[in-house]
Amino acid sequence: MKMYIKLFIAIIVLSCVFSCDCCEPDITIGNPWGGGEDPWSEIFLSTIDIDGDNVQHLKKNLSGFPKFSYDDNKIIIYDYDHNDFWILDTDGSNAVRVLESYDVNRKLFSVSPINHSIIFTSLGDIYKLDYMNDILTNLTISFEEQTWESNFSPDGLKIIFTTSPSISKIYTMNSDGSNIELIFQENYSDGRIYYPTFSDDMSKIFFIISYNGFCMCDADGTNIEIISSGMIYQTPIYSISRHVVFTTVLPYNVMLYNYNIDSLNTISTYAMYPNLSPNGDKIIYCSYTNPLTYPSNPSALYIVDIDGSNKKTLANPYNCYQSFSSDGEKIVFIREIVH
Repeated sequence: MKMYIKLFIAIIVLSCVFSCDCCEPDITIGNPWGGGEDPWSEIFLSTIDIDGDNVQHLKKNLSGFPKFSYDDNKIIIYDYDHNDFWILDTDGSNAVRVLESYDVNRKLFSVSPINHSIIFTSLGDIYKLDYMNDILTNLTISFEEQTWESNFSPDGLKIIFTTSPSISKIYTMNSDGSNIELIFQENYSDGRIYYPTFSDDMSKIFFIISYNGFCMCDADGTNIEIISSGMIYQTPIYSISRHVVFTTVLPYNVMLYNYNIDSLNTISTYAMYPNLSPNGDKIIYCSYTNPLTYPSNPSALYIVDIDGSNKKTLANPYNCYQSFSSDGEKIVFIREIVH
């Protein structure tokens, strides 16, 4: 079955890859959480300094999780509403649509920490895109299982990924798609693994198991621990300097776990999408007045020290999907301006 899907994907790749369209998307008003037009607001891909200064609106009508390139010279974003990848300079210039009409699983991608490439999962396979040279490679064309989510290792030499919809598993492979190795297999019939992530020293793997909680194991899949039981919000996990951040559900709390001393702390309530600074001393997140009644309650962008102190509002209201630059000096995020 998967071979037929791969043939279909190959036809799509040959027909629509790398449309270098520098124009604005077709619609003029969007929705940062996907779902098409909103006549009362405008969406901007934006950046801000970590001290809250120098807000720049780079481009309208791009909705998704934006990320900086490893050298901070580019910003990459997968546009929710149009299923396109865009690359642009950090001042908003030279915006190019490099990959068009691709159904990216869970709308997420991972940026290489060592070169100009990203990985993403589409229709059961993991693809690597060299966005500076317009080279797209199917890394799992010979792998028979359906892949689900993928992430670069901190050194950029490996990729960690999950499979679905059968028994959920965690695999690793080299960044060129070679040497696929099974690390962990979920034993719960009603559980699925989400967002596998290496610790920055690559000694641990963190992941979410649906209905079971936030989990950790050694890099070889042994010594599995449930760190936080219950429902975990299914957003990417970030780990730097012995710390890892994630979000619980009901209430929506940003949690910080220090795996070196086995310490779990609440950083903020009614908060989502946490991200750690590259040196591990700051956390950014967006916080709602009450997520259960969103969108009637706007979201603000906050930054705090790693222990939760010195909380500062960076942008308010209607901001989300934030991430740090590689040098930790800037933040890229989606801003909605309501008229």
